[in-house]
Amino acid sequence: GYPCDSPRAAGPLDPPPEDDDGQPGAGVRVAVLDSGVVEGHPWLDPRVEWLSANDVEQPQVQNGVLNRFSGHGTFIAGVVLQCAPGATVVAQNVFDPIGFVDDTQLAAALDALPANIEVINLSLGGPTHDNLGLLATGAALLRLSQRDLRPVVVAAAGNEGATQETYPAAFKDVIAVGAQQAPGGGRACFSNHGSWVDACAMGRRVH
Repeated sequence: GYPCDSPRAAGPLDPPPEDDDGQPGAGVRVAVLDSGVVEGHPWLDPRVEWLSANDVEQPQVQNGVLNRFSGHGTFIAGVVLQCAPGATVVAQNVFDPIGFVDDTQLAAALDALPANIEVINLSLGGPTHDNLGLLATGAALLRLSQRDLRPVVVAAAGNEGATQETYPAAFKDVIAVGAQQAPGGGRACFSNHGSWVDACAMGRRVH
């Protein structure tokens, strides 16, 4: 699901560390399959790689209004790098112009990832008919698990406030992450939940 609130301005960030050695995530390559990541931001540029020109995020406007998913990939990259400033984000745009990706397109994007990816972030997904899952994506995840360097795959549980399984998060070998109201607090009201959700993290007013 999309963010529940409209975007809001955040305060300035501390300057990123000049030396990645010893920083959390040092040397780890994190693929963010989303809407891409903007180019030209002094905080992000030294820590982001783009697989192609299509992976540089551009504002998505429809009928003069910014689409709700616009900026989502850049936001996710920023969250990753605040938690792991020593990591490198590998940006891949998987969305179409209205913010959707289907099963076969997501599977193809997973297959196209370089062999040196160690973590894959999928802040996307949705329910499937009869909880059958995503067949092509499931097969791609199996192929990833057979790589010499097997990546850890993390996916958002979703923002519908429901217990129905959301894919790809509900796949057995994917870490499904729900949203907390506050650090150490309960579930955010919008977060999907259930026994298929493996972990939780702050999900409200995250900058």
